[in-house]
Amino acid sequence: MTRNTKIYFLTLFIFISATIGYALATKHSFTGEYHLRQIKKQYHLDHFIYSDDEDSLYFDDSINTLDELEKHSDLIVKVQSFNNSELFLNSVKTPVKILDVYKTKDHLEKGDLIYIQEPVSISYQKGMENMTSIRGYVLMNDHQEYLLFLKHLDKVKGYKYKKSEEMTYIPVSTRFSKYCKEESPLFIESKRIEEGEIHYRDFKDASAIFIKSDELKQYQSISLLVYDKYQ
Repeated sequence: MTRNTKIYFLTLFIFISATIGYALATKHSFTGEYHLRQIKKQYHLDHFIYSDDEDSLYFDDSINTLDELEKHSDLIVKVQSFNNSELFLNSVKTPVKILDVYKTKDHLEKGDLIYIQEPVSISYQKGMENMTSIRGYVLMNDHQEYLLFLKHLDKVKGYKYKKSEEMTYIPVSTRFSKYCKEESPLFIESKRIEEGEIHYRDFKDASAIFIKSDELKQYQSISLLVYDKYQ
């Protein structure tokens, strides 16, 4: 083996090792090892840049009415969120306590604890501080009360949920599944998002982010019906 060949394989080995090491480190940091409250303590989350992902494969974002929202829901509940969310690669898993049950297929009761897989990912790598949500979803705030329209995680036919999965839900729709009287929907021009002008501090108290005025009006219309029907 020539000297150049040895150098080539040595360089290749170092590159592969570094790549694997980075991948393992990244995987380790996004598998629930960190809680959101720890990230808030260690980083200036308010300064994280917001980006929007329009891929809503798992969500029913074609919903136009409250009737459709209710029909697609496995669970309709009023909840209070806890300051104990876990970070995963493409979501944040948030525990909530049920305050009232309006619809359920799982025999849940007031006082039960369930988990919401919120469609938000957070990157806290230095120089890459970013918060990405799917189609305008906004994380629930700590100790706040919400009216939620939820469904079970998708599964293949014949698969049985594990115990923790039975208690885990996702929003039916990214923009139309979460309502809070203390929060309001926020309209933002898509250009500002694309240019990195929006930070977490700008929308953390919003119920959802909208980039189309017709969808914002639709949310406002549904919210009036929600608050009237679900006290």
